[in-house]
Amino acid sequence: MPPQPPSASETESAIDAVIAAPRESRQALWDSLKTDRDNDIALALLRSLPGHAGHAPTTAREQMQALLDTAQLALPEQRLLRLRLADLKREMHLENELQQREQRLKSLIEIERDLQGGVR
Repeated sequence: MPPQPPSASETESAIDAVIAAPRESRQALWDSLKTDRDNDIALALLRSLPGHAGHAPTTAREQMQALLDTAQLALPEQRLLRLRLADLKREMHLENELQQREQRLKSLIEIERDLQGGVR
């Protein structure tokens, strides 16, 4: 007999655990879920959150998009994944913007140092 997919309540419980997990407990949750291929949604969501060894936002984004494209998901699960995808996109945009601003600041500091060095 082939293994049965998790019930809706098992999936919801796994998703609820991911959403409720404080950052410091995510590693233990990751360890318990990482080999459970029956909870793809929970794994992808957890992978998108920091605080554990499996944190990989780009991979999470790809997994969530693949689930939306191929899996038969209930409407609440679809909405949750779309919401998290939008949030990840925003986070990645902000991270990129922060890196650009840090680089500009470093450049300005170098210019200021050069100018101060030339004044002496």
